[in-house]
Amino acid sequence: MTAHTNQTRARFGYVSGLDGLRLVAVAIVIAAHYQLVPYIPGGFGVSIFFFISGFLITRLMLAEEKTYGQIALGRFYVRRFIRLLPPLALMGTSQCPCWR
Repeated sequence: MTAHTNQTRARFGYVSGLDGLRLVAVAIVIAAHYQLVPYIPGGFGVSIFFFISGFLITRLMLAEEKTYGQIALGRFYVRRFIRLLPPLALMGTSQCPCWR
């Protein structure tokens, strides 16, 4: 690896603090669904979650552009699909009404 690649990863690397914010966002949505906290709407948690997701996706695209000089959207979406496929398959097989 070159020094340029290492600097890119360090600059656009993992942000551990966002995991806690995502947890808070999901907890707000769950609390709203069970009506545990009536004065905080569930949509607030969804908005926080989407805001964080957009920020992270933007960081991924900026890192790809800095590393390769361009953003290959096809390759980007294939990586996202591969990452989401296992939980999607698990949810689909465990929640499918055709299984008895």
